[in-house]
Amino acid sequence: MHESRCGILCSRCKYKDSMNCAGCLAIDKPFWGDSCLVRDCCEARGHDHCGLCPDFPCAVLNDFAYDKNEGDNGLRIEQCRTWAKHSEMINKANEVIAEATTDWQKGICTLAVIDNDGFPTASTLSLAKADGVKWLTFVTGLGSNKAKRIEKSNKASVCFNSPDYNITLVGTIEILIDPQIKKDTWYSGCEHHFSGVDDPNYCVLKFTPHRYCILFGADEVEGAI
Repeated sequence: MHESRCGILCSRCKYKDSMNCAGCLAIDKPFWGDSCLVRDCCEARGHDHCGLCPDFPCAVLNDFAYDKNEGDNGLRIEQCRTWAKHSEMINKANEVIAEATTDWQKGICTLAVIDNDGFPTASTLSLAKADGVKWLTFVTGLGSNKAKRIEKSNKASVCFNSPDYNITLVGTIEILIDPQIKKDTWYSGCEHHFSGVDDPNYCVLKFTPHRYCILFGADEVEGAI
């Protein structure tokens, strides 16, 4: 999500092409010298970017942001604030998703896939396992309509909704039949639909989000993962 430590959008930087700079997240040292005070400080404190630091915005960052020649009048500071807000909201979403994996009845969400006519078709199902917004798994039957649709199109969306929040994730989904994955994904409740982990009809759906739209109360963020 973040492109730099200080808030500069490296993808839009004027030095990206002229100096062949890949950005501070991908280079050992900046093109203008041996080190960058902001990056060194941020990484030493273990932060992804300055917006996550309790001392944000510090004097060092302010000096960079308002430098007479290379400053941007504080735009990078505002960008760090935006990234920090996204991190906060993603962390909240991760907590909701983690809670949903503790009980299949709590983990009911909506999965939308593309049907044979090219339209999104939604259904509710229980979340099996997840690593926050990085990946989520579900179980279904190989002969189900969901599986048949996924075989033709891997585009999908997942939504968790309550009066307090709405978490919508858009990405791709795949069918997994590896025996160890099936065993690791099995949870109490699956026995209502399958004879066991070796049931040939039992399969795992792994959803990988590419972007998100997260709403908690009046706060809303959206972006790419």
